[in-house]
Formats: sequence, structure tokens, C-alpha cells
Amino acid sequence: MVLGIDIGGTTIKCALVSPTGEITEKEVIDTKEAADKGEFIEKLGEIIQGYKTKNPSLKGAGIGFPGLISKDRESIVGLANIPSVENQNVVQKLASILPGFTIKIENDAKCATMAEKIFGDPSLDNFMFITLGTGVGSGLVLDNKMFLGAKGNATEIGHMFTTTGKVLEHEVGLNQLGAYGVSCLAKPEFSDSVLQGKTSLSPKDMYDAAKQGDALSLHVFERAGTLIGETLVNVMRVLDIETFLLGGGVAGALEFFEPAARKKIIAELGTGYYTDKLVIKRAKLENEAGILGAASLVYHQN
Repeated sequence: MVLGIDIGGTTIKCALVSPTGEITEKEVIDTKEAADKGEFIEKLGEIIQGYKTKNPSLKGAGIGFPGLISKDRESIVGLANIPSVENQNVVQKLASILPGFTIKIENDAKCATMAEKIFGDPSLDNFMFITLGTGVGSGLVLDNKMFLGAKGNATEIGHMFTTTGKVLEHEVGLNQLGAYGVSCLAKPEFSDSVLQGKTSLSPKDMYDAAKQGDALSLHVFERAGTLIGETLVNVMRVLDIETFLLGGGVAGALEFFEPAARKKIIAELGTGYYTDKLVIKRAKLENEAGILGAASLVYHQN
């Protein structure tokens, strides 16, 4: 067994993972609480040691971080949610706490990408995984290999600018979608929305309303789909790929924004070479992708 650790801005998810992707002994820890109690890396060491004590045959631990990773895959070079970890050699520090124990780290979106390839659909040899959550993360598999870029942090498409002048994740992130929905409540054309009277909205609120045909919610998702589509146009031109797997909380509303994304792509690229085999679909592993991908770092280490 291998320990997979998926660090998010809100929670740290931990679990044992078998070589075939079976998950056991899962627990969820509050990220802020773990960060506030002292040295975050030491807290990770405590978590790993706890699992190791209960499972002496544990082969190692893989950890997904929501930030930028050094080219040698040992240090965190950028992590907004837990700044105390920035510029720290996580692998070396954990090795000093757990001598002789295998530790691997990777960006969380790239972990999820690996999980989709290894445990989701091994037949996929060229695709981009995009997670639509609080932020927008992504990972790319080209010719069956994870593409990392010159310095190790390629394909951060959430930080690509859209035609609104804002980067993609500042338009289609969980909080931003909700805020845009609230701003639409004041517009006369949405005066009969079933969401009237709400002072805050979540994508789930709007998804439920969209299923009832609510015009405001349908508009919010159509706009999001258009912005995602224009970003994918740029990705397709640069990377020459045609398959996109979407995960994260916002991806649950795929049925309402995928048509707009596809429409935008076809409007810009036409039919033919780029779009005849275009695939935009839900990722298979959903909430477990991060843990599975983190564990795969140990199972499939180079």
C-alpha cells in the first residue's frame, strides 16, 4: 500500500491506496488548522508517521500540493494558501523526519491528471485534465507522458487571460461564478429568477436552478462555457490536442456550459482538423483523483 495525500486550500485528504486504486483508511484534515498549529511540514510528517505505524509495510507517501513545484520535484516554489512552505525542500525535510521512507511530491492538478491516465482511462495518450474548483488547475499528457515544461510548472491555464481582461480562474472559479450570479439578480431580464432574494449563490444553487430552466443560471453557465471555450481555443492551437477531461466542483454543471464551450471553439476554429474529434467530458475519478494521483507518484516513480 501507498499513502496518498491531497492538500487543498480547505482540506487535506489522506488515504491508503492499493496498486489497483482501491482506497482505504481515508481521513480529512482541516488545512488551516494544520498550518496554524506550527510547522506544516512537521505536521505532514506526523500524519505520515501515524499511517506508517499502523501499516509497517507502507511503501511510501505521495503528496499533491496546490502550488508550483521545483524541476527536481523536491521543493515548493510557490504556494499561496500555505506561504510558510514556499521555498522549502519538502522531500528533504520529510526524509529527515522519516529516514529511509520514500516521499514524492507533485502539483495537485498534475496528480489528478496522472490518476485519470493510470486509474481512469489508460488508453488516453494525449489529453488535458482541467479542474474547475476554487481555482482552475490543469495537467497535460502528451504521448503518454506528463508534460512539465522547461522549469516544471507548465499548463497553468487558469492564469491565462480571457477577453474580459481577467484570468480564467477569476471568472469561472467557484466564488467568482457565485458573485457573478448575484450581480445578475439586479438585472431586469432576470427579475423572475427562482434565485431572487438570495444574497449569495453557489454553483450548486445555480445548477439546481438551471435544471428548472432558470434563465439567470443558464446565462451564468453559458458565459462560463464561452470563456472556457476561448481558453481551450488557445490551448488547442498551441498544443494540438483535442481531448479535455474536466473535474472539480464546477464540472458538475458540465451539461450547462459544455455546449457554449464547444460552440465557441467551433466558431473560432471551424470544423475539420481541430474539431472533428473534439472531446470535452467529465473526468472519471471525481473527488478521489488527487489522492490516487498522489499515490501513483510512488507506484510509478521514474
